[in-house]
Amino acid sequence: MTRDIRVLMVDDEAQFRTTTAKILTRRGYITTVAESGEAAIEELKRSPQDVVIMDIKMPGMDGHEALAEIKKI
Repeated sequence: MTRDIRVLMVDDEAQFRTTTAKILTRRGYITTVAESGEAAIEELKRSPQDVVIMDIKMPGMDGHEALAEIKKI
């Protein structure tokens, strides 16, 4: 890779977040996790990401709502 790729992994299931983050990190991605759409938006405001992998069905702000807000950022 010519540069580090930053990935934000968003899912309300803790075990899935942990497992996926480990896999992504082992493959050389700089991986950050968030447990909700709201947390993902806050993380993106603090630290820009290259890729967001997000669950659609989450309590509170779902993936569709979060994506609409992410596009504004």
